[in-house]
Amino acid sequence: MNNAVLDAIQLALTGESELARERLTELWTTIPFDDFFHRCVLAHYMADLQTDPIVELHWDRLALEAALAASAEAFDGHLPDVTREAFLPSLHLNLASSYERTDALDLARWHAKLALAAAVSLPATPLGETTHAAVVRICARLGVEAGEP
Repeated sequence: MNNAVLDAIQLALTGESELARERLTELWTTIPFDDFFHRCVLAHYMADLQTDPIVELHWDRLALEAALAASAEAFDGHLPDVTREAFLPSLHLNLASSYERTDALDLARWHAKLALAAAVSLPATPLGETTHAAVVRICARLGVEAGEP
């Protein structure tokens, strides 16, 4: 994983949100367009650092777009237990949450359904179980049931 991106993410994880946002914004312009893994991870963390739901939604969209553009081979192996397929439920979950906060409930439900369908790819790890539980919660909140098309 790109050390500069890791350092910026570490700032975010330790509560240095403003500095992390600044660093991630700078890094966004330096990551090659076809480096979909790093673009996905950067956008994913950048979304979490936003205070404006519209801006958060923008970054959540960029994260999913990058993941969907990546091949599994280009994505997998950068982080332990993180594959492209195992990351998709989290990305759809975040989009469902962002759409819910921006009152785009049809889109929130759509991404909740996609998160639920993709949740079969989650690993049997604490993070996988936490993500699965969050997907179940948002589906319940939005009235999305398992097995819905």
